[in-house]
Amino acid sequence: RHGGNAAVASTLRRAVVARSVTTLTSASITPRNNSSRPILFKQRYEKDRQFLSTIRAASSSSSRPFKVLGLQQIAIGSLDKSKLSSLWTDIFGVEKIGNYVSEKENVNEDILRLGKEGSPFCVEVDLMMPVDETK
Repeated sequence: RHGGNAAVASTLRRAVVARSVTTLTSASITPRNNSSRPILFKQRYEKDRQFLSTIRAASSSSSRPFKVLGLQQIAIGSLDKSKLSSLWTDIFGVEKIGNYVSEKENVNEDILRLGKEGSPFCVEVDLMMPVDETK
């Protein structure tokens, strides 16, 4: 059973690395004129389709010895959380329920809550930034 998990993780890592290399290569050789764009788009689309197919195959329910029950927390980081906080609280209307600062962990975060407190669908959103960005 553990060997299966390792195989799935290995397959996903290879797919992500291959996808990253493909993206960098495609971006670096893309010509400026429009004559080759349809061909490059088609090649890129095919690579994306192959990548998604690999991910789906590696994460199929038959090879996964667990079941996702829900989502408890989302953490989003930035060097300056003020714009993130403005987006999530002012524009999206998500309630800020607290703040956490730890110099030892080098983190300053706003804690937001999506959904009703105590609900199984309640999700915590942590907007994080470093206390000292040089560390």
